[in-house]
Amino acid sequence: MYVGLIALAVGACGYLLYEYGRYSSGNDITNTEREMESLQSRLEDQELEIAHLAKQNEILAQGKEIDRLAYTEIDQTLTDLQKENMELKEEIAFYRGIVGTAEEVRGLQIRNFKLIKNEIPRNYRYRLILTQLIRGNRFVSGHVILAVSGVHNGIEKSLSQQEFVREDEDDMKFHFKYFQELQGEIVLPDGFVPLKITLSIIPQDNPRKTIEQTFNWADVIT
Repeated sequence: MYVGLIALAVGACGYLLYEYGRYSSGNDITNTEREMESLQSRLEDQELEIAHLAKQNEILAQGKEIDRLAYTEIDQTLTDLQKENMELKEEIAFYRGIVGTAEEVRGLQIRNFKLIKNEIPRNYRYRLILTQLIRGNRFVSGHVILAVSGVHNGIEKSLSQQEFVREDEDDMKFHFKYFQELQGEIVLPDGFVPLKITLSIIPQDNPRKTIEQTFNWADVIT
């Protein structure tokens, strides 16, 4: 019975994460609001299920005749479910932030930028979120240029995008109405210690309105 409840809860969590994935690169703010409400409702149901499983787990732990293998499996599954639940909360908070800032900030903006370490040394994934609110709700297009500065073999050096971004990901174009997520891979040269990364967001219709922002590498790495 308990295993069935856990399977049901994990399945629900997986569905929620799948639903998020479908919207992670979308650009319809109305659909995002509806999806956020739906995710919030399902999140509340999932939290009730987690509370129920935690209570059952406590009862099992206190039992005199306990199947240690079953308990260990339930305990691990509950831990995984709670972790996924936290990730879902973070994604909902992210979308809520987009909806909230849309009324306050006009024009093209860098909403979020993160670097994620890969298992391979010197290999990272970047995640860039762009947003905009312009009168008339027109689409905005353009491209992004990255540059990394740091120290290479004891000498200060700046790397152009072509030196650390894979060739098939070098052309970082965007085209959206409300928001868009761009992702890609960064591979740094041997001996290079990154200190800062600069993003240049260049609108196609007016390159003079380029947005440039520099981040400390340590502040955006996760």
